[in-house]
Amino acid sequence: MAENYHVKKDVDLKALAKERGLNFKEDEIARQDLIALLKMNDMESGTAEEPLVADETGLKPVEPTRVPCTRVRFHNTDRQDAKIKYIFVGVNGKSWYLPKEKDIMVPNFILNSAIKDAVETIADQVVHQDGSIEWVPRDIMRFPYQVITD
Repeated sequence: MAENYHVKKDVDLKALAKERGLNFKEDEIARQDLIALLKMNDMESGTAEEPLVADETGLKPVEPTRVPCTRVRFHNTDRQDAKIKYIFVGVNGKSWYLPKEKDIMVPNFILNSAIKDAVETIADQVVHQDGSIEWVPRDIMRFPYQVITD
């Protein structure tokens, strides 16, 4: 089980991150980003199970037997957030850190609400024959994913 980083002091979080060899800008990193960095390190090192649910006592693994889940893989994109290795999702007061580029079990209610509803509008430039330019908006998935079947 992962540690409860929310009860630790900032100086202790930074010391722990340095001890693990994690790269971050000490003067610029926000507390929640540092906690997320440590949680992702837990996931990558195998000391945490995926996905995790957060409550007032800290992070806990989602029990797949309690809620219907789907195995998915979230993909990186070419947008600015491509360097972030996780997706933060919040539904009804609970929050999850879902890693990208890993096969994970995600509760269906997360996929059918927060992930499905997270869209981003981008504009494509269309140049007409008369030389006029038109911007055509379209919605894309903010967090593209693939359903993994066995």
